[in-house]
Amino acid sequence: MVGGEIGRRIDITVKNNLLVLNTDQDFLEPLRARKQASAYYGVGKLIDASVQFAKVTGDPDVLKFKEWLVGEVLKTQGDDGYIGYLSPENRMWALWDLSEMAYIVYGLSMDHRFYGETASGEAARKLADYIIARWTADPHHPFGDLDITPALPEVGIHNAMLALYHETQDEKYLSFVRDFLK
Repeated sequence: MVGGEIGRRIDITVKNNLLVLNTDQDFLEPLRARKQASAYYGVGKLIDASVQFAKVTGDPDVLKFKEWLVGEVLKTQGDDGYIGYLSPENRMWALWDLSEMAYIVYGLSMDHRFYGETASGEAARKLADYIIARWTADPHHPFGDLDITPALPEVGIHNAMLALYHETQDEKYLSFVRDFLK
């Protein structure tokens, strides 16, 4: 439990933001549908926030929300490892899909770290392996069709792979950051 002003602000954020979101409609319905050509909803960040808030507050409602959210997200994972909002022909290369997937890997890795959730760890690995396989097979494929810096769509990928490496000690995640992403 966090006390003082920071604890008060955490409580306000949890009660007035996290627990009043229409998560099913705003995050999960489009995730289940997988019909987007390009999208970013931030479900990985929501998973991470839920994990962190559950950990620091000890609030059973937050823990219940976190468990429900993660469970619903894991139900959407494809056989190939993909978790995301995009239709098959748009996956990986549409702007923000990589970043969305990266934050999902990170959030699930944090769920594994703080709660020992094996299913979260396994799902994070499958999604990370999906990313690595697709990207290394076509390393020069552009992300999106906008004139932006090439590094922008990669936001979150380094931290996600390093967090997963921390959880698994599997060198392929460290190597991906060090050797492939340089």
